[in-house]
Amino acid sequence: NNKTLEKVIIQDGVEIIEDSAFKECSNLAIVEMADSVTKLGDLSFYYDKKLSNINLSKGLKNIGKFGLHFTLIEEIEIPEGIKRIEDNTFSGCEKLKKAVFPSSLEIITNNAFNNCNNLTNIEIDKNNKNFTVKAGILMDKAESEMLIILPSAINEDTFVIPDGITKASSNQLRRYSQIKNITIPSS
Repeated sequence: NNKTLEKVIIQDGVEIIEDSAFKECSNLAIVEMADSVTKLGDLSFYYDKKLSNINLSKGLKNIGKFGLHFTLIEEIEIPEGIKRIEDNTFSGCEKLKKAVFPSSLEIITNNAFNNCNNLTNIEIDKNNKNFTVKAGILMDKAESEMLIILPSAINEDTFVIPDGITKASSNQLRRYSQIKNITIPSS
């Protein structure tokens, strides 16, 4: 809960950022992270409401729940080696416009990107065997579960759920107040 901290430099040799380590540091804007960091604990940069510049360690294997919740990051590249994006890891990141996912990513939890109202671009490594983006929707490779609905999936005031979808993550349509019509397929 440090109110004066503005920049954190995590030097080589540091492997773990503990749970709540930099939680609610209201003036923290920049984090420079050495590639030796393998884990960001739960709530590690939670509600650091000025944090806009962070480079994630290339050695990172785990980002905890609420890890970057309510920060001002605009773009995030998830490092190769991350297999799971936890609950609310990036939720509330209202400035987030672009997310890049590695080939190693296997699971994105339901609320990982809730309230990321400006997220318009998701890129997935071509070797990722678990996810695809089709018609503005991030879905599993089998194209049966919708995980993130991007603005490009909405046609003015109408959203059509693609045939074959059997499951939708919670809260995905909440950000689209302009939707007046939804078509739900029999699947």
